[in-house]
Amino acid sequence: MTKMGQKRTEKRQPTKIRLTPEYRKELALRSRLKKELIAEMEFPHCMVCKTTGDIRGLSLAHIVPLSRGGKTERGNVEILCYDCHLRFEKKPGLRNNNQ
Repeated sequence: MTKMGQKRTEKRQPTKIRLTPEYRKELALRSRLKKELIAEMEFPHCMVCKTTGDIRGLSLAHIVPLSRGGKTERGNVEILCYDCHLRFEKKPGLRNNNQ
């Protein structure tokens, strides 16, 4: 226990996150799908707003979220920019109006 005004001298060890084998497979599948979808495009862009730019600014988004029974497969994913991904994540009802 430390007294008021004294700093702790011991260092905290970083928490190690252990990924399950199933989650590792899911991450590998997402990465592979993103690379495949971007490779098929003539020029990398957001599928909603058509913004072009750096590939690192694009992400793989699920049309039907995993939490609602969606799967990570070609028919249920699309490439979105950060802004569009965030907008649809917060208000999933918007997605149906844009397509």
